[in-house]
Amino acid sequence: MSPRIQAAVTIAVGCLLALVGAWWAITVVCCSGRPREAAILFAAAGLALAAFGISAFRVDDARRGFVRRNSLWATVALLALGSAALAHAVFGTHEQRTFAMRWEESSTYFGKPVAGPGSVVLVFEDRPDHFLRVDDERLAGFLRSSANHRVEATLDLAFVFGDMKTLRLLRVGEKSSPVGFEVTSGVRGEAPGDPPWK
Repeated sequence: MSPRIQAAVTIAVGCLLALVGAWWAITVVCCSGRPREAAILFAAAGLALAAFGISAFRVDDARRGFVRRNSLWATVALLALGSAALAHAVFGTHEQRTFAMRWEESSTYFGKPVAGPGSVVLVFEDRPDHFLRVDDERLAGFLRSSANHRVEATLDLAFVFGDMKTLRLLRVGEKSSPVGFEVTSGVRGEAPGDPPWK
C-alpha cells in the first residue's frame, strides 16, 4: 500500500476517533471526572493521529521517514497500545490479600443504633477507622456465632493504574464464597488515614 494511501487512512481513522471522543465527552453529562477525562483524551488522541496522518500525507517522498512511510502500521500499533490501556482500565489487575480484622456490632462500632441490614462490621485491625459493612445476613450470622471477634479476611482487590477500583470479600475465617460476600467498604471519622491496602 502506498504511503499516501496509508496516510489518508490514518487521517480517516484519526478523525473518526476524534469525533467519537468528542461525542462521548458531550453526551456523558451524567458523569464527571474520569469518564469525561477519558473521552476528552480519546478525542485528543484522534486529533493527534489525524495530524500525524496529514503530516505523512503532505511531505514529499524524499523527506518521508520510516514511520511516515508506514503510517498505517504506526496507527495499528497505537490502537493496540490504546486497547491494552483500555482493557487495563476496565478489568484492572487483581490481587488477593489477607488482613487481620475483628467483627463488631455496628451499634458498638459507631456508638449509636444502626437500623436495617449491615448491623455487623468487619474492622481492619491496623486501620481501625476503615471497615467493611457486612450486607450478607448469612455471614453476619456466622460471625455472631463465633466466640472469637478476631478473624482473618481474604479480599480480592482490583487495581487500575495503582488505584483500588473494587474489592470482594472471599473468605472470613473458615467461611468462604467463590463469588464473594456482599460488603460495603467505608471509613469512620474525618481523617482515617491511608486505606489498609496502600
